[in-house]
Amino acid sequence: MKNFSKYSNQICWFLIIIGILLRFYYQFIEWSFNGDEINLGLEIIENDINDILFPFKNLQSAPPLFLFIEKILLYLAKPYISLKILSFLFSIGTLLLWHKVLIRLFSKNILIILLAFVCFSPFIIGTSLTLKQYSADLFLSLVAVNYFIEKRPFGVTVLFFSIFCLLSNVGIFICTAFGLFITIQAFIEKQKLNPKIFIRRISPYILAPVPYILYFLWFMSQPGAERMKSYMTHYWKGSFMPHDAGIIKWIAIQGNSISLFFFSSYGLLQYTLLVIFIIGIFKLFLNFRIQYTSFLYKITSIYILAILVQISLSAFQLYPFSDRLFLWIAPGIYLILGIGLMEINDWLCKIRPKAKNLIYIVPFSAIVLFFTYISNKSNDIITLNNYLNSKTEHILLTRKAKSSIKNWLLMTKYEKEDFQKLKNSEILKEFSWKPGSVIVGRQSEKFGHSDKKSPPEPVIMELIQSNNAKLIQRVNGYAIYKLK
Repeated sequence: MKNFSKYSNQICWFLIIIGILLRFYYQFIEWSFNGDEINLGLEIIENDINDILFPFKNLQSAPPLFLFIEKILLYLAKPYISLKILSFLFSIGTLLLWHKVLIRLFSKNILIILLAFVCFSPFIIGTSLTLKQYSADLFLSLVAVNYFIEKRPFGVTVLFFSIFCLLSNVGIFICTAFGLFITIQAFIEKQKLNPKIFIRRISPYILAPVPYILYFLWFMSQPGAERMKSYMTHYWKGSFMPHDAGIIKWIAIQGNSISLFFFSSYGLLQYTLLVIFIIGIFKLFLNFRIQYTSFLYKITSIYILAILVQISLSAFQLYPFSDRLFLWIAPGIYLILGIGLMEINDWLCKIRPKAKNLIYIVPFSAIVLFFTYISNKSNDIITLNNYLNSKTEHILLTRKAKSSIKNWLLMTKYEKEDFQKLKNSEILKEFSWKPGSVIVGRQSEKFGHSDKKSPPEPVIMELIQSNNAKLIQRVNGYAIYKLK
């Protein structure tokens, strides 16, 4: 193990470089935009800088500072490049800062494992590169727990967290978590803490969200805001915590989602990692009182409190708790996993010292599986176009596919490929089709090792049920059928 320790720093930087290259490849070479990204991108492109902060007509939304920065970056290059720069930079920053955090917390063996999880996780790569604020959520939460656990100047703290809140909704959760953490700490140490010191310590986290709260109140008073709120409440209804017996099922679904997305494993391996994670949680709570002296336990406590804030907001239908929206909790999940790994490693040392490092086989196996887990692109118009250009049949598009393709072309302003055949394709209408024609429909793919797809669009389902169409090809995000 001495040789391993000797080269651990080089191994870490090798992992980081590979992680950056993977992100660059999927962001700028093998690129695509999903439906939400296209709708938001169109709003950023078509609205001038004075209108970017008002409610959008297509019901998309993002934090104000995020929209403002994306609008400025839009002038650097074509949209399919410029709109991807910000999330890519945040994603790189996440890898570098995560490495810095881990150096302070874990032995070199565990450090490498937890670094590899973040470098190679398909869920983290895919979600953090999306044209949304998710990458900012993850990076800024790491900045907060790394730099502000220790006391910082009042003005610096207020400025950072004000920017955090305006750039990412998670800023509100982290601010609240810091406030709760300081309050709990003061309650436990009430005989030692002066009330004036307590007020001085907690006040930055009360003041910092004020600019965002004022913006939010103004935003909700604008035309279209209530319509957007109603749409979002309906769209995310499955992600809000229920108030009845359904809460048990909801918790089970969320737990399974977190396990699937962050461990990216299946079968026995997924459950083994889950057991290690649960051991980490028990260890964390058994050492409750050292949370205020240990950097590891302080950081983990902030993440747990912030997660509870988001879950509480979901119970009041104010903010969903769902896959894309909990990307930012990844460090908290892996820190707890690291605590579990340390605990099991200690047990193994006591039982059989030579078996000390056997536990690391489990997470290393999961990381190897990551490379079979990279999901297909969800809206690959370029590959679809190339496929259709190779066909001689008459092309028909469902309304959903036509809209998706049209918006993609408008947003990207992509001109390198010959899209005329795709642009001129007719919309499939009842009884307007000819036998032998090819129909293109939207059909999203599910994340993970499951082969499940979303159901075909109703117009295609009718043709399948009447035995008038058969599936001949899938092109990432699209299902292609031939009419009989």
